[in-house]
Amino acid sequence: MNLLKPGSAAPVCTLATAFWLLLSCATASDAATFCVSTGNQLNTALNTAGFNQQDDVIKVVRGTLTSDIQAPGDYQWQFKPNIIDFDYSLNISGGWSAGNNCQSQSTLDPAQTVLDARYFGPVFVAEMVFDSFTGNLTISNLTFSRGQAGSFPLNTAGIWVRAEGGTGGSITFDNILVTNNWSGAANGRLARFNLNQSGFLKIRNSQFLGNSFTHATSGGVVVDPTNGAVAFVTNNSISGNTATIAEKGLIATGVVTLTNNAAADNVSTATPNFDFYSTAPTSLTLRNNHFQTRGTFNGTPFSETGTTTGAANWAQVGFRMVPDAVSPLRDSGINSPSGGIPNIDFSGGPRIVNSTIDRGAVEAPAITRMGPALTATNPLNNSTTPILGDPGTVVESFLLFSVSGGLGNGTTHLTCVSNGGPVGNIRNSVQTIAVGASVTPIFMDFYVGAAPQNAAMSCTAVRENAVSQSYFFNFTVGSDAIFRNSFE
Repeated sequence: MNLLKPGSAAPVCTLATAFWLLLSCATASDAATFCVSTGNQLNTALNTAGFNQQDDVIKVVRGTLTSDIQAPGDYQWQFKPNIIDFDYSLNISGGWSAGNNCQSQSTLDPAQTVLDARYFGPVFVAEMVFDSFTGNLTISNLTFSRGQAGSFPLNTAGIWVRAEGGTGGSITFDNILVTNNWSGAANGRLARFNLNQSGFLKIRNSQFLGNSFTHATSGGVVVDPTNGAVAFVTNNSISGNTATIAEKGLIATGVVTLTNNAAADNVSTATPNFDFYSTAPTSLTLRNNHFQTRGTFNGTPFSETGTTTGAANWAQVGFRMVPDAVSPLRDSGINSPSGGIPNIDFSGGPRIVNSTIDRGAVEAPAITRMGPALTATNPLNNSTTPILGDPGTVVESFLLFSVSGGLGNGTTHLTCVSNGGPVGNIRNSVQTIAVGASVTPIFMDFYVGAAPQNAAMSCTAVRENAVSQSYFFNFTVGSDAIFRNSFE
């Protein structure tokens, strides 16, 4: 094998390489690219990259990986370099092709590359505590599954990232899935992202989905930059997690900018409980997030715009939380958030469909907007209605419509006009009705004369991207006495 000098192209430790050769390739002083297909190989690559002190790349082959290197109860995959300064980069990503030794990514969907801890212990830890942390750790397109948290420092079931001594390093998680993890231990968390001193932490396009915590002090995803560190939490989805603690979803303190996130439909037995929670919110910046429930205590966010609450109106499709046609998550985010955003969504599709990004990790497929259908209810379409009153007076009547159907943000434009006869002022004759909205009654004034007269109204409903509708109403306007006598 040709181990290249620093500054040249990285050697590739391929699947075809024997395991000892994989190790020798990784332990060289030059930067290396690892192609791993088993959990044990991944642990070896993580360990070797920690001591290599070069800009290494670990490519994980698509599939489900398990490991038996770590002791039961310990983190099943560990990156714990034991060096003074971390001033290099490590890029770990999933979805690579086994057929050509990781020369191409066969999928960008993180659900296709799974680190399965099998409840033998927590899934993954990256612990970088140095005199100086100036390097870059990037992890993408991976699932962290079936971790079981224990007592500290093993009380984070899915992911624990800890970096200290920073002078400008960065940690980035893009397009990851954390699912099916569990903890019955005290103070257990689903994930912890801690960066101490200066540096940048980014968590983007990721889902924390379907995890369970049964201890009274366990639950939630914690983001906690301190002492000059800054975090960007962008376009993440947190849903379907269960806990017995109030902070059942996303927990943030410190200098954190949260943009386009969606946290909803998490469950806790605590009362009250919150999908977003902070006991120290004064350094938080919130931009266009959706939190079904929220609890911020001991102050207010440094800055907040565009927050919505209530139902997210999304549905789980596989491992994707997909906004429904009427979801408030659709087309409601910020296209260029602070901290950036990848140009793909959670599973590799376009990050923006239509012209505005969706909130959450999943960009919903485009739908054709359609206005709601209208039905005349009183009077009925093509009906004839008597209008009775004293001669010389004005009698008020109305048209009522019911509303049904429609898609997305579709609208229906309704216009009602007189087609002749003793019709005076018409109110609410022009309306635009959105999906789920209602039609305001249309009021009309009829002039009662000495002799009966015929009057007519017509309405047209122009439905966005659908067939338009027409309605006709006839009225016979006359004196109450004349009508009574004529029937007698």
